[in-house]
Amino acid sequence: MKRYISAILLLGVVLLLTQCSIFTKTLYYRVDGSSSSIVVLYQAKDTGLSEVTAQAPWSSGDIILWSNETPFVAFIQVQNNDSVNTVTVYITEDEENAITPFQVGPGQTGTGYVIIY
Repeated sequence: MKRYISAILLLGVVLLLTQCSIFTKTLYYRVDGSSSSIVVLYQAKDTGLSEVTAQAPWSSGDIILWSNETPFVAFIQVQNNDSVNTVTVYITEDEENAITPFQVGPGQTGTGYVIIY
């Protein structure tokens, strides 16, 4: 019996040290569509709010959240400075939609957020 407990504890330590996905969540911010100019304000993990001026499509890249870093408020605000095109904004968790996507029309600003547990 002691051997099983030791094996389970050892497995847990190995999974934790190898950064196994059981203990993490991956967060993505994404703006799809076509826009010549967007301003994106989003909640980054370590730096607080980050602001980026870019063209759409745009994405944040992977934001890895450890279980001890949750709950985490995923926040994004997109200002669409294009005069013609609409963009669609997503916050996704582990490649699944965490919130309903929302659209931002030409000359408009849209905001979305979700709490990641």
